[in-house]
Amino acid sequence: MKNSGVISVVGLVCFLMVAGGTTHAADGKKCDAAAKAEVNRLGDELRKGLQKGNYQQAARGYESMVGTTCALAEAHHSLGAQAYYGLGNITSGVAAQRNGGAEESKQATETLKSYGSVKIKNRGKSKRELKKTDDAPFDPTQRKAIEFAQSKVQADGEFEGYLPEGKYEISGDAFQVEAGKEVSVKK
Repeated sequence: MKNSGVISVVGLVCFLMVAGGTTHAADGKKCDAAAKAEVNRLGDELRKGLQKGNYQQAARGYESMVGTTCALAEAHHSLGAQAYYGLGNITSGVAAQRNGGAEESKQATETLKSYGSVKIKNRGKSKRELKKTDDAPFDPTQRKAIEFAQSKVQADGEFEGYLPEGKYEISGDAFQVEAGKEVSVKK
């Protein structure tokens, strides 16, 4: 099964290289030959990162592609979303998918059906710890989303993004995340 994902990523990138793209970005800037070459190079970085499971490298490649003057193909956004989901960054994954056209946007909406929007604000200077107190999800993307939030809370004391529905605790304070709803935790 794992190889089928890699094959689809390779096939998608090959399609992108052959199909080319539009010559103007959405803001009307020209996408010259040098910019197209850069998009191809960055697409390669994105593809290689996904193949290796190095989602950080893949996300950097996608972010750099977005920063070029070239309009990206829907498939670029799809690959960018895969990179973000691999990191557990659901907010950025959904944003990438929504930039990818109608079908990708529909998939983003479907993804969010099992997540709630969470804002954790730290009013003090103390470090906080985020824990999921009920059963951990089986879905690897949901597990990564929890790990991503935990790393943000540990580093910054704050997090704003999506978590899978369920029961959580932050430094002793319990809260519930419900799909499609927003929860704010301040301490």
